[in-house]
Amino acid sequence: MASPQDLSALPSQLFCEVDDVDAHSHRARAAGATIVTEPENQDYGFRSYRAIDREGHRWMFASPISGSK
Repeated sequence: MASPQDLSALPSQLFCEVDDVDAHSHRARAAGATIVTEPENQDYGFRSYRAIDREGHRWMFASPISGSK
């Protein structure tokens, strides 16, 4: 097995729904993650951000926007 940092291409990115994406991004940054895109509202009804953890794994975290369908 190899670390994503050792690979020449992006092998995957995980999407995870969380309760509070803004608070989550603050905790992720404090834990050493690199925030690739800051939390922002998306047209598809979620507020999301992207991050890379300290081992090089790529993540997308999101919360539904209240009142969106």
